Amino acid sequence: MSLNGSLVTSISGLNVSQSSLALVSQNIANANNPDYKRKVPVQETIVIDNVSAGVRIAEIRRFVDEFLLREIRNTSADWGRYDAQTPFLDRLQNIFGTPGSEGTITGRLDRLYAAFETVGTMPDNGAARDEVIFAIQSLAREITQIHDQTQVLRKDADEQIFQEVKQINQALLRIEELNDKIATEVAGNNDASAFLDLRDAQLAIVAERVDVTTYTTGDGRIVILAGGGTPLLDRDAWVLDYQPAAQVAPGTVFGDITVRPQNAVPGSGSPLAQDISSGRLRGLIDLRDIALEDTASELGELASRVADEVNRIHNDSVAFPPPNTLTGSRNSGLLATDPHHFTGQVRFSVIDPSAPAANGYGVVNTVEVDFTAGTVTRDFGAPVAVALTTIGDVIAAVNGANGLNGSATLALTNGVMSLTAANAAHGVGLAQDATTPSDRAGRGFSHFFGLNDLITSISQTFLDHGFAAADTHQFTGVTDFTIRDANGRIVSTVSFTPVAGNFTSLVTQLNTALTVGGISYATFAIDATNGRVTMTENAGSTVLVRDQGLPSPADRGGTGIGLSTLLGLGADKVQKVAADIGVNSAITANSNLLALARLQGAALNDVGVTPGDARGAQALAALAVQNISINAAGTLAARNTTLGNYAGAFVSDVAVYASTTQGQADEFEVLRDTLTDKSQSLTGVNVDEELSKMIVLQNAYSASARMISTITRMYDDLLGIAT
Repeated sequence: MSLNGSLVTSISGLNVSQSSLALVSQNIANANNPDYKRKVPVQETIVIDNVSAGVRIAEIRRFVDEFLLREIRNTSADWGRYDAQTPFLDRLQNIFGTPGSEGTITGRLDRLYAAFETVGTMPDNGAARDEVIFAIQSLAREITQIHDQTQVLRKDADEQIFQEVKQINQALLRIEELNDKIATEVAGNNDASAFLDLRDAQLAIVAERVDVTTYTTGDGRIVILAGGGTPLLDRDAWVLDYQPAAQVAPGTVFGDITVRPQNAVPGSGSPLAQDISSGRLRGLIDLRDIALEDTASELGELASRVADEVNRIHNDSVAFPPPNTLTGSRNSGLLATDPHHFTGQVRFSVIDPSAPAANGYGVVNTVEVDFTAGTVTRDFGAPVAVALTTIGDVIAAVNGANGLNGSATLALTNGVMSLTAANAAHGVGLAQDATTPSDRAGRGFSHFFGLNDLITSISQTFLDHGFAAADTHQFTGVTDFTIRDANGRIVSTVSFTPVAGNFTSLVTQLNTALTVGGISYATFAIDATNGRVTMTENAGSTVLVRDQGLPSPADRGGTGIGLSTLLGLGADKVQKVAADIGVNSAITANSNLLALARLQGAALNDVGVTPGDARGAQALAALAVQNISINAAGTLAARNTTLGNYAGAFVSDVAVYASTTQGQADEFEVLRDTLTDKSQSLTGVNVDEELSKMIVLQNAYSASARMISTITRMYDDLLGIAT
């Protein structure tokens, strides 16, 4: 080899050593950078005319295991799905308080039962009465607080979805920029490894939030698809659009997360939720639309059962002194022309404090209505047959000559029933027949109309309305149905206007309306036993229902209550019971209106109610051990159990979900960390190893330098000889 060839070879070796030393220095500098992948120069011999002409760096090889990276991304998405939920579930657990303490919902329910028991032994004690009211208010506040905080958590989760979408968009735009730089470097046969590291870091941000599939094109660009195949980045980054809800409450319809090309008009994208099976977005959507929804439904069912069962007993009782008027606390949605559908017997009485010689109030007028026999019995006399077909007939019979005959008036106004004594000094009360009590859909007359409710709510506390299939439904106006699929995507919105007919035809109309594109999203039916119209969501669908206001308000016969509100269509209707549950305001103002006695009397002027009668209070106390029928709600199946047991099951259900979610987050975190450690062992920087390489390279550099120095002296000697 000539001196020139040797010099060129030595210089190439010097350059390679210098470049390799720079690469080792770069590796050491990034030893603590988790996103950095170790770089190794790959050397090759330079061959010119079949003669070795030195060495060069053919490529900078980036140590990376694509299989491991893919598994890490998949596991990060699974971890992100559950990790996104855990802080919200921790907050939810804190709302419930410390198990076993008096401040929990079960503790407050126990306090209420204790108050019932105490007042049952001293019904005329003002402090005992006040304790009952306070205990109910305390329980109601706890229920309402949990309801409100659950909606706050849904709102916060919705806002977090918005923030996650922003981070995804930022990462996609950055990956787009890096794609361009990588493509340029690849086209110029330059080292693009630094850009590849940066791109992997941004891809990790996306993969933690949405499960993705990727592949690399020939020019080095990466293409990103959401799990189900929706493009997130091809030649250009796509854009995710999402607008969080301004307010969140039961029944809130959340917008879709959509994805569109950058140059497309905002809002024109296609829904992304169906292509998200994991990641932080999936976790937050599931939390907002499923987990917290289930919590709200179970809470609402508990609130409605507490209210309904307490009111059942309170409506069968009478206060001392009895009030001058009883007014329904709820809009029944019923009309005077509706069939009454009651069976059994109920007694309406007017009570005078001056009638008996004893210290009680005497019965001065009474009428017993036998719905089954179609008769009325005035003042304990003989029964008289009357027309008892409609609710209007019942009102006329109670008010008529064979009824109370002006001493009191039964009235139905905009769906609200009332009973008022004509004499301001008189009181009124109702009593169920001991053998054949009045009954419509499992509730007595006073209970059905809420004439003497102790616990009130703006929402319907029960949905067993006792309608018959042949009854005219009387609904008008527009009701909107928003249909979501199992992934939370809005499939369709149906504006439903009922056509006049009976409940059978109404059910048929609803079934037809909720069949969209040949797919049935909900099935409607009317229960022949309790007259309840039910909506069963099909195939994982969720249907949100809202009665429209003006200009086409949903309404039933002028009562002011619409189809979905009266029938309780949609999970939000039960949830709303927990939002405004409380004590009847009249009883709050006057604890003497607590109905703790039972109506008596077998003849005119007999004592109707006495101050020491505690049979109503004792019945309230006995509620603690009574099994009642509770509807399915959230993830809790229908059951017959005590209210205390159901409250415990509700709290336990929330705790189990939180624990399970935390466990899954921990499990996937361990798996992700294990895979990451394995990847780091293959791709990370070992400082000791790099330092040893540096010594080798320094020696090689020195050797090449000595070769150059020696060849230089040889040139000098040759030049000296020539001169």
